Amino acid sequence: MRREVVDFYRRIYRHIVRLPVDVTTLEQIKTISRNEFRTPLKKAEFRYSSIDDRKYNEHFTLLRKILVNEEYDTLNDVYNLVYKREKISWMEELRRTRYIAFRPFWPVVHLFLQLQISDKHKKKYQNLLEKDKDKDFSLMSFFNIAPDEVQCDIDRLGGSDGSSVNEAESLVKQIRKFHDFLKKNQEKLTHLKIHPFELELPSNSFGLPLHASRRDRLLKEKINYCKQLCENFIPIDQKGLAHLIKVAIHKPGAQSTDVGPYSINKNFFKYMERKRRKEQDMYLNPRVIANRSKKVIPSDNDIRKGIREYVRHQFYYDSGNYFMSKMQNFYENEREIAPYISL
Repeated sequence: MRREVVDFYRRIYRHIVRLPVDVTTLEQIKTISRNEFRTPLKKAEFRYSSIDDRKYNEHFTLLRKILVNEEYDTLNDVYNLVYKREKISWMEELRRTRYIAFRPFWPVVHLFLQLQISDKHKKKYQNLLEKDKDKDFSLMSFFNIAPDEVQCDIDRLGGSDGSSVNEAESLVKQIRKFHDFLKKNQEKLTHLKIHPFELELPSNSFGLPLHASRRDRLLKEKINYCKQLCENFIPIDQKGLAHLIKVAIHKPGAQSTDVGPYSINKNFFKYMERKRRKEQDMYLNPRVIANRSKKVIPSDNDIRKGIREYVRHQFYYDSGNYFMSKMQNFYENEREIAPYISL
């Protein structure tokens, strides 16, 4: 088994050392890869673990897309794996919390009440809402048991101190703050539209409130949507972002003499030259060539342009607030971008 694990590690390591990334990022990828193949036992003591097939195949396919298919946009996924490894604590808490906990605190907008209608119809609509407010399925109601017949105290789920209630309310505030940031910067972060934070409830075809079960299902969909936002938009490590900005604006000298933490991995260029020489002596499917973003070997400058484009669409978390990347101009390379990032 140990031999098999070592073979798998060597197989993926040969691809890692050829990646078109800066040398600092490359060293971090190597460290992450080594740790993925080890299971901690005691302090300073390790043993080789079994292989997670799904994760291994996923990462190996990612490397193949870059080095074999030459899909260099996939490098963004590599940077995400390296510099977005830790989520904010409240995001992990949100993932573990069921949607029911947010029901009393999630803001709701009834679209019927936003219409230009008479107060009489609004009042009728609100009265109907009040009748089934917080209406849940109750076993006591189902079996026709009166509360007086129960010979025990009924405490709120999660403890009578209300700690779970306070946590849910606090989570809603955190989600709201995060959502407002995404909504404000959606043009910089994504080409997709960010949906409203509030739960917008339509009326039924008769102008009456939706059934409680239908409203509950819409709330669940809204919570799941916000959970998905937290999966898709993860803040980048602030130090990692600062490093990538420096790589993006770095002005290298001659490729053979450019060394240092911001230089691009030289093994990539050597690998691509060997690959091109081999391709001259073999038949390539025209579809493979057509799908390549570039038929020539990317230069040092091309790789840095890709990093520029990546860092422009990143944000980070610091002291309870969210901030967009300091580098917003694609051609930013002459002036000081931030106090800690200068040429």
